[in-house]
Amino acid sequence: MGGICCAICFNKSFHGLEMGDNISSNLNTMIRKISWGTSIFNNVSFKINDNVKKIIENSIIKHIKKNNISVLKLNGFVTEYIALNIAGYIFHKFIWDIIHPTLQNYPTYEVITQEYKDIFINKALDGYINNFKENGYFVKFVTEFKKKRKIEEYNIEYQLGKDVITRHLEDHLCTVVNEIINNDNIETFNYSQYMNTMINKQNIYEAKLDQSFNNISP
Repeated sequence: MGGICCAICFNKSFHGLEMGDNISSNLNTMIRKISWGTSIFNNVSFKINDNVKKIIENSIIKHIKKNNISVLKLNGFVTEYIALNIAGYIFHKFIWDIIHPTLQNYPTYEVITQEYKDIFINKALDGYINNFKENGYFVKFVTEFKKKRKIEEYNIEYQLGKDVITRHLEDHLCTVVNEIINNDNIETFNYSQYMNTMINKQNIYEAKLDQSFNNISP
């Protein structure tokens, strides 16, 4: 019995590590899309630090243990969708806490929609990021972030400026993640909501697949 419990705990821990990697990868992609100048090279070489990643991992492990979620039943299409939306949720707060630090005009997070089996083509992620670009939110974020952090004098075209901006972004992300975790109204980044959404789409997809197969079977 003890061996079975250890195996279950190991699976949940491994799942947390895997989710931490996937969420970090998506967050890295999102944050690197922010332009800090006119050149295509005016962006940061951002990487989620280990402390932030560990906070995310431990929170997910705690959530799936608390809710007795069987992670072995979740395939890559489902887990990547969860990771994409958790990253999107964090990124939403990452941007809007700077643009609108008060609740006034603070928009709610709109879940990134994605069809089952389409999750790895990046269409949903690109559409999510383009919304920030096309509406000028990145430009406003850069202006307000430099002002709030008192780093207007630093130019990203120079290595010192790039390193200073990156350090401040890392600190801001750490604050954002901790605030989400410490908010009792947030059930670990809405993990179960995203999981149930994609499992439902998986069931619909597989039912259609079975129906199509049965219609052509001899």
